[in-house]
Amino acid sequence: MVEKNKKQKLVILGAGLFAQEVADYVSKIEEYELIGFVEGIHREKCHETLLDLPVIWIDDVSQLKDHCKGVCAVGTPKRKGFIQQALSLGITFVTMIHPGAQVSSTATLGQGTIISPGAVVAAATRIGSHVILNRGSLIGHHVEIGDYVTHRQRPGPVGRIGRRPGRLPAAWQKPSADGRR
Repeated sequence: MVEKNKKQKLVILGAGLFAQEVADYVSKIEEYELIGFVEGIHREKCHETLLDLPVIWIDDVSQLKDHCKGVCAVGTPKRKGFIQQALSLGITFVTMIHPGAQVSSTATLGQGTIISPGAVVAAATRIGSHVILNRGSLIGHHVEIGDYVTHRQRPGPVGRIGRRPGRLPAAWQKPSADGRR
């Protein structure tokens, strides 16, 4: 077991729903201690806590550069700019592999990559920097994935499939005799 004072302090870039998911991943990895979240769009989020931890404005993260590393939990195209901003302020990034993922010992993972639970990365695969492999991602052998790619195997985790429980969306229903769904 890793002593608490020996753990690598970590901040998560992002303060949205996926950041909460990544915080859960961090809680399963003994070597990290999550100390907060970093916001770069909505400054008002910095006046609140997220999961009882502070939300820090991006311009203030340089004070953490000597004792803290980061991982980016932003799944939008804005991720690259946010990461570049954090890098320019001195933050370095960890590569995070959830204990429920399977990664071949011959795979290569870039800096800042997140491998989620249930993901499988096969032999001789090269994954770029700041890639997000979501739950259930299956990456075959000898595959190369570039930087800043988000891969998900199944529909996203947020929201609801269908309009009401027990009723299929109209597009999936067979039309009735009069053409209505």
